Amino acid sequence: MPEYLSPGVFVEEISTGPRPITGVATSTAGMVGVTARGPDSGKPKLVTSLLDFHRLFGGFLPRPSDADMATADANGIRWWLLPLAVKGFFDNGGQRLYVKRIVPPAAGSAKASATLVDQAAPPVPVLAAEAVQAGEGGNSLHAVLRLARSATFAVVAPATPPAGDPPATVTIATLGAIEDGSTVLLVPADRTRQPSLHTVESHAPDGVNHTLTLDRPPAAAAVAGDTLVLAGFRLEIVDAPPGVARQTRTIPSAPNPPAADLARLATAVGSDPDALLSLTIGADPLPFLSGSISRTDPGRPLATLDLAGGAGGGGGLTPADYIGVDGGSGNRTGIQALEDIDEVAICAVPGVWETTVLDGLNTHCEILGDRFAVFDGPPAADLEAIRDFREPLSTDRAALYYPWLQVPNPAGAGTAKAPPSGHMIGVYARTDVERGVHKAPANTVLRGIVPGAGLASDVTRREQDTLNPVGINVLRAFPNLGQRVWGARTLSDDTRWRYVNVRRLFLFIEESLDEGLQWVVFEPNAEQLWASVRQSISSFLTEVWRAGALAGTTPEEAFYVVCDRSTMTEDDLAQGRLVCQVGVAPVFPAEFVVVRIQQATRESNTS
Repeated sequence: MPEYLSPGVFVEEISTGPRPITGVATSTAGMVGVTARGPDSGKPKLVTSLLDFHRLFGGFLPRPSDADMATADANGIRWWLLPLAVKGFFDNGGQRLYVKRIVPPAAGSAKASATLVDQAAPPVPVLAAEAVQAGEGGNSLHAVLRLARSATFAVVAPATPPAGDPPATVTIATLGAIEDGSTVLLVPADRTRQPSLHTVESHAPDGVNHTLTLDRPPAAAAVAGDTLVLAGFRLEIVDAPPGVARQTRTIPSAPNPPAADLARLATAVGSDPDALLSLTIGADPLPFLSGSISRTDPGRPLATLDLAGGAGGGGGLTPADYIGVDGGSGNRTGIQALEDIDEVAICAVPGVWETTVLDGLNTHCEILGDRFAVFDGPPAADLEAIRDFREPLSTDRAALYYPWLQVPNPAGAGTAKAPPSGHMIGVYARTDVERGVHKAPANTVLRGIVPGAGLASDVTRREQDTLNPVGINVLRAFPNLGQRVWGARTLSDDTRWRYVNVRRLFLFIEESLDEGLQWVVFEPNAEQLWASVRQSISSFLTEVWRAGALAGTTPEEAFYVVCDRSTMTEDDLAQGRLVCQVGVAPVFPAEFVVVRIQQATRESNTS
């Protein structure tokens, strides 16, 4: 209670009622797998588009050799398919995805690199670039070194050359930002002479002009009309598969020789926490780089390094690598790392059907109690094989989809086989946003697959009759309706949790109540608090009912909330427990639409 100790007017804010409960988001997804590169430590990283994924984790992974692919299928781990699944997620309307990268075993891995060598005797390295992370993803990187021009000056008077070599001086009208030690580019006006890079050793006034002494004579004497450019260096790091300039670092000219400027550039590139590569500078790169400048186009790159030699796929990965270890917040690996992101509501390990990994993913969902998993089956399974695969799986926290998908090959012509989990998580996310978590993620057209031939096998209605009753959701093609998701069942043997949307609706309600009632903890456990809890929960469930998620024509038919002496004993109160009982009536999907038709006589129609 406030204290009133002196006369005056006191304005106070008072509570207008119980605190509202806000529904949690259900469309945020999490995936675990192998990527071309990217952070492999710390918490999973958020990506909000395929371009964002490419920027952080690299492009699509190449298909391994037939022998390696056979080994992968035997192990139940097609490790190279995560990027395809990510594309499927965004193609189908997903917007927020957390990715946890799994690092392949160090044995047999190598970092991609490239070295630019001056072949003059003896050959010496000029520039060297090396990918920060091992793996084939580094083979798509290209480092392009360019001059960064900051100011230009006109050469106003030719030097008087002594007998023999051209002079190592040049005269300009204004000095500008040029200092002793600056890097400058001398560009001939007639384009018949070779441009050259120099270091300004000294400068002195020459009447109204300024004469610069260079570190060495240019290839040909400077004449009036030539241009002197104050220059630095810019390094562009380009990732070839997405075709996007990923990182650009520009170092302006400074009173240092070019080797020092390049060293500063290398330091700037290497200090970036998301750096893709490191740069090493040779002892004296100036003569070689100067000779690399084009006479006709001085703006062309000085050097291009195409990285190669990166190796280390996921062939040596084990189920334990996918399941990961729990090293505490920020230090978890594999599936365990998804625990660090509370927003994740849907998760998958695309391209993996090894049962130990799927059990680990299911256990993760059950322990956290706020998320749902999507499983992939074997890619070549027929009807009998997929039924056998499903047999040992029994959970209300996951769904299985069949068959695999055919998608356009991102590496070129033809098609590629993709697991359905990535596309399906995108369908879940889109359905949640457009209709709500209570809408079954089914009877929806699949996007991002080959038109008319996007399913690895065609399943007929008669064949689906053997799959749907055991909880295998079928993806089917329909004439004039496209290729659709035609199932919405979990892998549960409990009929109460048969449908995906019912299970996820309860997860949504439970998590919303968990987060929305945190204010109750340590409040006085008495009738006033119980009334506030009842009102908060009732208001929230009323909104859920109005959204069409609960059955009944009135809120009283849709749910009930009890929090009073009937739900708590004296022992509960003494132990600090507040017990609230909530019951809800979910809306079940119309899975079987039955239209009964019969013949009618003319008299019965008109009566």
